[in-house]
Amino acid sequence: MEKRAPFPCFMWIIFVVVVLALLLTGTYTTYNLLQKPVLYLPTNATVITEVQHIGKLETVSYTLQQIITYDPDANSWFHFLGDSRKLFVVYGNVTAGIDLSKLSSNDIQIQGKEIGKASIVLNAPAPQILNSTVDPNRTQVYDANSGISGLWSQNLDSNTTLKILAAAKDSLQRNACQEGILQQASDSARTQLTSLFTTIGFSTVTINMPAGTCS
Repeated sequence: MEKRAPFPCFMWIIFVVVVLALLLTGTYTTYNLLQKPVLYLPTNATVITEVQHIGKLETVSYTLQQIITYDPDANSWFHFLGDSRKLFVVYGNVTAGIDLSKLSSNDIQIQGKEIGKASIVLNAPAPQILNSTVDPNRTQVYDANSGISGLWSQNLDSNTTLKILAAAKDSLQRNACQEGILQQASDSARTQLTSLFTTIGFSTVTINMPAGTCS
């Protein structure tokens, strides 16, 4: 019966070393795969710069109608000859929000760096009327007595037209303020900013915002 040659001792040693090396390599690779990389949030300076770039954040827009009464003979003796008042039905748009370009580095405080663990506090500016406009193309003019509509430019010079539009613009803005446009702008801005910072990775978001006032 043929005998097999004994397996050399040094070959056993090499075999054991190779097996151990493979086991250690596999263990190390598995460990690395199981470890989640630590992701860090942007710095305070980066966050304030990006928020400032948003600029004026328009959060609420109102489309309103206003009726303006104009009497061309109010200060004239022609006033006693009859009622020449005109009614101007003016349509306009009032937009409110916050101006984030006013923020400074002191208006943001960040605690922590890791995504999902850090918190942020933003001291936002007060909501304000960002824009108010009237639409001359939609403006209608009526005779106060007959109710018949007339042409916009009828018996009106450009200065009078501009004054009526300016008065309508101010009136529309006051109406929007009375209907609470600034409070709605504050609520909407707070919601949008909270969503933005949560998406970035902050676990706790605090938005401090003073009440707005209509000038």
